[in-house]
Amino acid sequence: MMIPDSKLMEILTQLLHRSEKDEVQWQRDRNGPGTCYRVILPNSSLRVAFTSPPSDPDWFLAEIRNREGVLVFDKSVTVDADSESDKEWLQLLRDLYLNAHRSVTGWDKVLAEIESVVAANGVVGVASEEEPF
Repeated sequence: MMIPDSKLMEILTQLLHRSEKDEVQWQRDRNGPGTCYRVILPNSSLRVAFTSPPSDPDWFLAEIRNREGVLVFDKSVTVDADSESDKEWLQLLRDLYLNAHRSVTGWDKVLAEIESVVAANGVVGVASEEEPF
């Protein structure tokens, strides 16, 4: 039995909402196309990816695999999508990818720290002989 697109869109939307509340443990995934993030579940995993080929349109991807790593669902859509259905998928996959990226890289926390430090009185930065990271 094939999983209907509407059910998958519903599941991925729920995952996005959980991710926005930092309730998803995204990990960097170096084995997929482009830049990938995944969440591992007890009997499956989900990957989201963004790829920007030099001579083709950029695209987003979602994959669901079973415990053995067998692909059970994948959906990819290019950023130049023109059908209404593809535009919906593009928005969802883009948002899910960007949220996974935020979760893994912590860019939102870095930005908040920089904004706070720059807005405060006093010297910005710490004198150090060593590279902090």
